[in-house]
Amino acid sequence: MKHATPLIASIILLVAALTAYAFLYIGVDGYVGRIGNALSASETLTRRDAIARSMEQILSDVSAERETLAGFIVGNDDVVTVIELLEDAARQEGVTLSISSVSVGSVSGWSHHERIDVLFSVDGTFADITSFVATLEVLPNAARVESGVLESSGRTRWFGSFAMTFIKEAP
Repeated sequence: MKHATPLIASIILLVAALTAYAFLYIGVDGYVGRIGNALSASETLTRRDAIARSMEQILSDVSAERETLAGFIVGNDDVVTVIELLEDAARQEGVTLSISSVSVGSVSGWSHHERIDVLFSVDGTFADITSFVATLEVLPNAARVESGVLESSGRTRWFGSFAMTFIKEAP
């Protein structure tokens, strides 16, 4: 038994040392995992923060352009105002305006805006009609004369049919 006691004690110490090593290894491995998760979360937050700062910079850079662009788009409630601009321009240029149709057209891919198509005819002198069309081209909104036809209806009278579009906000 004298020879067995040191062997048993050695085995008990070995088992205790291996158990302590296993607990320490498991504990250290858990801490390493937590540190890895914390570093990953920190990198993710850093990337998100960089993206957020980048988006803020982009928005501040384009805010002036967005405001300028918004000035070209007719508000949803301002369609009548644009039609009145046509009528005022016709009176100012001395032509008789007759609006035959106003319709809403859609453009594929546009979710926030709609196209308004206006068909109209004018009657007046050639100089007055061309001056009126030039005025339409510089309206303060995203308006465009799409097509037009002029015909002589007498020695000094002319008649024109035109198609015009402008952009408005979608409801």
